[in-house]
Amino acid sequence: MDLETVRVERRDGIAIVSLARPDEHNALTPVMNSELTFVAHSLASDPSVGAAVLRGDGSDFSVGADLNACLPVILDGTNDERRSMLQQAYDWVFAFASFPKPLVTAVRGIVAGSGVSMTALGHFRLAASDTIFYPAFTQLGLVGDCGFMHLLPPLIGTPRTRELLSFRKSLDVDTAYAWGFVSSIVGAADLDDSAIRAARTAASVPAATWAACEELLARADPGTLQADLERELTSQLVLLASPQFAQRLNELRDRR
Repeated sequence: MDLETVRVERRDGIAIVSLARPDEHNALTPVMNSELTFVAHSLASDPSVGAAVLRGDGSDFSVGADLNACLPVILDGTNDERRSMLQQAYDWVFAFASFPKPLVTAVRGIVAGSGVSMTALGHFRLAASDTIFYPAFTQLGLVGDCGFMHLLPPLIGTPRTRELLSFRKSLDVDTAYAWGFVSSIVGAADLDDSAIRAARTAASVPAATWAACEELLARADPGTLQADLERELTSQLVLLASPQFAQRLNELRDRR
């Protein structure tokens, strides 16, 4: 596949996957969703890759879904078309959540919506000191998606996940670290190098040992994960067709 919105580099057994739409703050489009799934599967089966880093070009990791790219289907598409669009995103969620090698997510700047979910996919989650997280889902009348409802509770607990969805419009990086969502805070200039070092250290663990540890930790049981993602996707489809989402969306567009 010729990649348009994702870039992959390899450095001594470490794959560096970059979201490559910096002018759009790495907003996720259907094309990017498909490319992320392709990359995740390719790297998972590549014996020369020992670990991967997932990062974003530019000043922001990702602002989540690109509303301009998604709105035509959300507003005018059929339910089957909406499901197909959401499924494209859930394909990369499942691919990275079941990634068989160490995965480091390295985030900076604004991390919003499904960008928060993407951050949570990392076995190790590094954040620059300028990072701020905006879940934003419930402000639009939606549930957390792209695995948010499955991935966040094991990291920060159900009560804090509920607080993040209900009361907090944003989460600063120091609180994210205190809650366990972020593994480490580093200077913005050191983020990429720190992420590569972390990936290289993790990759030094024998592959069979890593796989055995992951199986015992049961971090991403495929059956449970698949069922949780399906429930989340189904709930999101119902809410995308609801009056409250239409109202919140109109309010957001008016503010812009």
